[in-house]
Amino acid sequence: MTRIQNSQRLPVGLAFAMSLAYCQLAIAQVALTQSEQDKAIEVAKRHEQQARQVASLPRFYLEATYTSAWLDGMSEEADRSDANFEKAMTQRLKLDTTSSTKTTAWDGERFLFGYDKPGLDGADGKTRIVNQYFNHDESIWKRQQTNNDDPQLANLDLPTVWKKVDARAFFHLRSASLELPWGKSEGNIKFARVPIEFAEYQVVGEEAIDGTECWVVLSKPRRCKLWFGRDSGRLVQMLNYVLEGIEPAPFHETAEVEKLCGRKFESLEAFREFAKDTDQATRQRLSGIFGLLYFDDMAHGVELTRFSDYREIAPNVWFPYQAIDVFAVQSPTDRNRFRYSRGELRVTTLETGRSLEEKIAALVADKQ
Repeated sequence: MTRIQNSQRLPVGLAFAMSLAYCQLAIAQVALTQSEQDKAIEVAKRHEQQARQVASLPRFYLEATYTSAWLDGMSEEADRSDANFEKAMTQRLKLDTTSSTKTTAWDGERFLFGYDKPGLDGADGKTRIVNQYFNHDESIWKRQQTNNDDPQLANLDLPTVWKKVDARAFFHLRSASLELPWGKSEGNIKFARVPIEFAEYQVVGEEAIDGTECWVVLSKPRRCKLWFGRDSGRLVQMLNYVLEGIEPAPFHETAEVEKLCGRKFESLEAFREFAKDTDQATRQRLSGIFGLLYFDDMAHGVELTRFSDYREIAPNVWFPYQAIDVFAVQSPTDRNRFRYSRGELRVTTLETGRSLEEKIAALVADKQ
């Protein structure tokens, strides 16, 4: 039986920040006990620790195939409802849908991200594009090759590269705020930006996902909803939200902003100047407070992801080998309607001992 408690917020700290998030699909209203709520909150906190265990591995090498397509019959939907996300999740891709290969790897402070995918601009429909991002001798590079053309290399900075990385290849790690060997995950908006100690969770019930009984935990500051298996404690599903529309009240005039910033703001421009110059921790808290205040009025689901086939990749460290995601975006023909896509991500290689030295040396040879 699916169960949900009445809205009761359980604080874990102050506030989360921007990141992805997720929605739930049809839940009946039955109260959870305080003990069950406490267990669900503890599971959510433990998941963050488990994600950090993966991020702290000295070496990590993952290759995965990703197959995705826009869904026929779901190109002009009226809304981003729970029912539409569930409908899209159950659709099947055509057998001839093209796939790309994604790489996510690090070896100490070395990193390598990339994708190998078919392009859409080739006359024969067989254009192949390979992009790889890596660091070497304190420099960061992008290597791009189209078909059999000579590869092109460009020097970039870490913030630029990190924004270009397809965070889907990090699977369930996106739901956490991480300290990775080469830097923090906060530079990519697909990751949670605020540390767990500033989190606030709301336990909204239980739900069965593909036969797995789950606790459902909502974080308004992080703009996400998370489903954790009751027995395993592992992340089964998450729904990303975006906040869109008009603020019910000007954010810069709220008592919460005044309390955090220690001052009142006479105008939106003054608040923006303050936010631009303040420290990262304050910006993160402001983002979290914005979500906490306006989630109910402005939140809309944007990406639903389910994880499965967890395997132990190191002692007591588990990683999902499969993820299915559904996106809802604005229709290109009608701004008031929405288009849905479905993608399947499957791990083909995952190693925790592979060195990147030879691989990166071969990529660097192209610029000699």
